[in-house]
Parts: sequence; structure tokens; C-alpha cells
Amino acid sequence: MSLPIDSYGASGGAGDVVALVARNRERAIRGDKSWQQSLLSSMRAGSAGVVVFVSGYSPYVPHVGTSPTVFDSRPMVRISRVPCPEAPARSPQAATRQGMLRISAADQALEVLAALSLNKTLLAEVLRVSRPTLYDWLDGKEPNVANAQRLRSLAQLLANAGVTAGDALRRRFVREPLNDGDPSLLDLLKADTLDNARVAKALMEAKTLGSGAERARLAREDRLRALGFEEPTAEQRRETLALNVALREWPQD
Repeated sequence: MSLPIDSYGASGGAGDVVALVARNRERAIRGDKSWQQSLLSSMRAGSAGVVVFVSGYSPYVPHVGTSPTVFDSRPMVRISRVPCPEAPARSPQAATRQGMLRISAADQALEVLAALSLNKTLLAEVLRVSRPTLYDWLDGKEPNVANAQRLRSLAQLLANAGVTAGDALRRRFVREPLNDGDPSLLDLLKADTLDNARVAKALMEAKTLGSGAERARLAREDRLRALGFEEPTAEQRRETLALNVALREWPQD
């Protein structure tokens, strides 16, 4: 049995309700379910459309909410989901810079050593410490605040310029002046106080020159290959490398 109730006060009086209840009971006993369809049509035609079911004879009437006894035919508004903006992707330089700052002082010193193609003597001069002090850092001893700040600033300058151990600067571009009348990058790094702007500019110039030299080498190899020269074998490469190492004048640590 079902009792339609208009929430805006449009329902009939008590007599109408009693008559409706009795009529629906009789139809349910006879198995006549046509009253369910007519009830559903009358509910959908109403404006408020709120119906309370007082028996289980109307399982076909749709409802909303968690209660199985409440039906609301008022139109529902679809709420569109607004996508959450994605976090901006970090640049490779930013990721490298943050990674550099997270590593230990020993690893920072080794990274600077390789990225600038220095030996330990020159690295100690750049960091303005003695060789024994540098070796203590490499053994795990933490530098004092001032030394740690200089090492961190240098590591950050290299990271900002994209100069890493895997993409190191060529030795001659670090030790030789890149322009007439200018100090070399190494001289700038040995100064009492790092001039970040000049160091950053010199790092970018050295990296650009190194990239140009690498492109020239590859172009030269392509020309030789086009002229019929064969690629050296792995054994020939090892022999050439051993000869170059033996003839090279290496700095003394």
C-alpha cells in the first residue's frame, strides 16, 4: 500500500486518504497491479513528487538517497568534476640541483672534481682548503659551516649550468682563458669570494665550446668515413688510448 503525500500541501483531506488506502488494499488483494503504474504516473506529474511508502506493495517505484521508502522525481543537476591541475614538471636542471644538494659533502666534492676535470690539488685550491682537509672530507668528515657553504655554492652553480660528472667540461676550457683579457674559469673559482654571475657565464661558455668541439669531432669522423677510412677495431682503440695516456703530461697530485 502506498500513500502519496504532496510536500507543498496539495494532498487531499483525511477522507480521501482513507479511501485511497482502502482502494489500494483491495487492488493488491486481487493481484491488480495497474494501480502501481497509475500511482507512478500521478507522482511524476506532481511538482514536489515526494512519496512515502507505508507498505511493501510498490517495489517498482524508483527512489533516491539511502532510504528505500522515499522517492524524489525532481530533476537532478549533474555536477561536472573539475580536474585538479597537475603539478608542473621539474626541469632536469632543477632535479639535478636538488639531487646535488641532498648528497654528502664527500660526494659533492667528487662531483665537482669530475665535472671540472680537476685533480685533488686544484680542487683543494678551489675550495680554499688544504689537501689533508680535502682528504678528510672524502673520508666522510663533515666540513665546517663556511667550507660547506662554499662547496654547496659551487655544486649548485655547476648544477644550474648542467655541468655534471657525466657531462664534464674539457680540461683546457677550464684552465685556459676563454676570451682575451679575461681570467680563466679556474681563476674565477679560486677567488676568495665566488662571483656567481661571472662563474655562471664562464661555465656556460665552456660548455658551449665543448659541445662545439664534440660536434666538430663527429663531423670529422663522418668525413673520414665517407672517404673510405675504416673504423678502428676495439684492439686498435685500446692501443691508441694506451699510447695517448703514456705520452700525456699528467699533473702531479
